[in-house]
Amino acid sequence: NKYGLVVASRPIEFKIPGVDKPEKIPCMDLEVGEEGAGVDECVLCNHEVDMRFEAPMEMCHYASSTAASGNGGGSMQIRFKPGALSLLVGKEVDSDDDEEEEGE
Repeated sequence: NKYGLVVASRPIEFKIPGVDKPEKIPCMDLEVGEEGAGVDECVLCNHEVDMRFEAPMEMCHYASSTAASGNGGGSMQIRFKPGALSLLVGKEVDSDDDEEEEGE
């Protein structure tokens, strides 16, 4: 096409039956542990955000591997018990920041 975009040869395939029925998607609870998994930084809604995982790393790994191996390579609901995840919202990210990083 004129934009140079590659068009997929097959349509998007949803493998979860009843995705509109969350009770049919497996759910795992993540709870606060003695030693949390750590902090992950991201940009969410144009703000710097620190996601502090207070669930143990082993529990987080178990949740991700269980989700990957089930439902045809699938999905899982993750319910964070109180204190297991906290978000620290920081400063707003300027659109200029993205342009500077792309130019490097």
